[in-house]
Amino acid sequence: PTKQLANAHFKRSFGRLVRKTIRVNTVADDSS
Repeated sequence: PTKQLANAHFKRSFGRLVRKTIRVNTVADDSS
């Protein structure tokens, strides 16, 4: 169960990072 919990936490953190990166890339594209 601990491994499953850690995996869920990793997915959530990774998803947040991906969304942040996409948002930053979108802003960069709009300004150029």
